Amino acid sequence: MKVTLAIAVALLFPCFVNADTVLVGILGDPNFSVSFQEHQYLAQQFTFSTDVTLSSAKMTFVDNSGPAFNGVFQVVDSLGPGSTSANVLFTAGITLPSSVNPTVVTVPTPLALNAGSYYLLLSTTDPLPLRTWWQLGASVLPSAYGTVGDAYFSISQNVALPVASPFTVLTAFPTSYLTFQLEGNPVPEPASILLCLAAIFSTLMRRKRTRL
Repeated sequence: MKVTLAIAVALLFPCFVNADTVLVGILGDPNFSVSFQEHQYLAQQFTFSTDVTLSSAKMTFVDNSGPAFNGVFQVVDSLGPGSTSANVLFTAGITLPSSVNPTVVTVPTPLALNAGSYYLLLSTTDPLPLRTWWQLGASVLPSAYGTVGDAYFSISQNVALPVASPFTVLTAFPTSYLTFQLEGNPVPEPASILLCLAAIFSTLMRRKRTRL
């Protein structure tokens, strides 16, 4: 019985546990970036075509010749006036690095998302002249799980609820993407789970007949 259970667990494990993969993302362009500071919030849209479980978000920053400072990282499903706290799905503190070289900041994001459109949102209340630059993207990474939308900025803030600030599409640069990568896994479809269970059952039955 214990041997059969161990075999079942070993067969079932790969069906539900996968190494994290890049679900959607942007390759950075070292020649272009946009300022992130007290009076400018930044947001990047993305869309998933399937349900996913996120594990981390990565963003690339550059040209902070001053000290590191603090910001707020959020995943939201709406942007602009009319958005409420219910549209904020995830919030975490983030430290913006002190470096003139490109620096990747990774934020753990244990979050399950249904298929649909979302935004990464960065805001800060740390005062000027603290500032860094979020690197712009050169090209979209190929993805079987979703697409990348526009980048947005706001210079008229709602400090209490940044997601409700008025945002404008970032269009003054050669590209309108902010460099980011979202890592995690797609959620298995019910049919895939049933096929996996059927294969496990078939394997166990064959092993049982072999012992008879």
